[in-house]
Amino acid sequence: KEIVDKHVHVAVEKGAKALLDRSGEDGAWTYQKGYPVGVTALTVYTLLKCDIPVTHEAVAKGIDLILEKDPEGVYSAGLVALALSSVIGKLQSTRETSDRLGRLRNRLQGTVDILVASQSKSGGWHYGVTLKKGGHTGNLDAYDFSNTQFAVLGLRAAANGGARIPRKTWENVLALYEKGGCKDGGWGYTGGGGSSEAMTAAGAYSWIICQISLSEKLTEEKAAGSDRIKKAVDCLKKLYVVPDDPCSLYGLYSLERFCMTAKIEKLGDHDWYREGAVHLLRVQSGDGLWTGNYGEIVDSCFALLFLRRATVSQVSEG
Repeated sequence: KEIVDKHVHVAVEKGAKALLDRSGEDGAWTYQKGYPVGVTALTVYTLLKCDIPVTHEAVAKGIDLILEKDPEGVYSAGLVALALSSVIGKLQSTRETSDRLGRLRNRLQGTVDILVASQSKSGGWHYGVTLKKGGHTGNLDAYDFSNTQFAVLGLRAAANGGARIPRKTWENVLALYEKGGCKDGGWGYTGGGGSSEAMTAAGAYSWIICQISLSEKLTEEKAAGSDRIKKAVDCLKKLYVVPDDPCSLYGLYSLERFCMTAKIEKLGDHDWYREGAVHLLRVQSGDGLWTGNYGEIVDSCFALLFLRRATVSQVSEG
C-alpha cells in the first residue's frame, strides 16, 4: 500500500502538470471533437482536486471561459456545475469579493436551469440542452444513463454550492432509475438492455444521490445500505474485471464515485482502488497523461480523479 501511494502521489503531480501545460491561449482545454466548455470544466475540476490553486493562471483562465460561454450539451452542463461548485467552495474560505462569488453563483444557477429545462419526458437526459437564447438542441423524448449520471452529478454539486433544484427534477430521474434497472440489479446504457460495470456503478451512485436529495434526513450510508443498492453491489461484483484495458478510464471514474460514496473498500475479494491504481500507474505515458477512448485530456482527468479518490460526501462537497 505504501509503495502504491508513493507512486500515485508522483503520478498525480506529473499528470496535473501535463494538463496545465496543455491549456490553450484562450483558457480552453479540448479533445478530438471539441467541446471546449465541457472539457475545460472537467479539467478545472480535476486540477482543483489535485490541489492546484484557483489563482493559478491556467485555472483562472479556464474559469473565465466557463463563465462566459454556454455549455455545448448535457455532459458539458453537468461538468460546468461540478467545476463552479468546487470553485465556490474554494473561494468561500478566502477573502474573495462578494461580486465575484455572486457572478459564480449566478452562473451556477443558470447552469442548473439549463439542466432542469433539458430533462427529457422520461426523467433522464440525452445529449441536447435547452438554452434561453434558443430551442432544444436534441431530442427531448430520448435519454441514456451516461448523460443522465453527469446531469445528476452536476445537480448535486450545484445544490451543495447553494443552487436551487426543483424537487420534481429529482423525483422524475429517481423514477427512471427505479424503472430502468435490469433484472440482475444493475443498469445498462438505457433501460431494457443488459447491465454493464460502468453503468451499474453510475446508476447506483445516481440512485443514492437522488435519494439523499429528496430526503434531508437520509444519509449516504443509509441509502447505500438499502436493498436496491445491495442488489447493485451483487451485480457489480459479478461484472467487475481487474483493470487491464487502457480504454477503461471512464468506467474507473464511475467505479470510484460509487465506491467512495457507498464507502465500499472491496468488491468481493478485489481491492478496487489498489487494482485500479496499479493499472493506471502502468499505463501512464511518459509525458504524464493517459489516453483511452476520449483523448488525452478527458481520459487523464478521469484517471487523476480516480487516483485522488476525489469523490467525498456529496451532502457537503461538490
